[in-house]
Amino acid sequence: MSRMMDVPSVPPGDLAHAQLCKLLCADVPSAERATMLRWRAERGMDQPENAMRRLGEDLRDEARVKELVEKWRPRLAAARYKKQPAGTGLRTEHFKPFFEALEGGFVVLFEAIERFAIPVPRQHHARRGDGALDPAAQTPR
Repeated sequence: MSRMMDVPSVPPGDLAHAQLCKLLCADVPSAERATMLRWRAERGMDQPENAMRRLGEDLRDEARVKELVEKWRPRLAAARYKKQPAGTGLRTEHFKPFFEALEGGFVVLFEAIERFAIPVPRQHHARRGDGALDPAAQTPR
């Protein structure tokens, strides 16, 4: 009996989500959070609207769009197999067949990510009694 060699993994569970939150500093003390927020502000990461506006201006310029395609085309072509860039269980080989047909969409998405032009939802998670984040109890800021 032959083994299936290309079976996608399952989406991340609660433990993987908790590890990702820790990695992304979702639960850091206030002094560290202030330092992190200052670092983000210095790089313009706290103003995705400005980055989106600049990206929109670039996308209206046909020559600039061609430059962006030339910038990202080799990266799309070089995407390695057996990798899960977003931790969703979807690996690069699931997307690679669509790179050529949807190249423009991938270029815009990757450029937006690189420029921090994707807004973060304006909400935070409430905390449980033990101080841990409670993802089930979301409250708007």
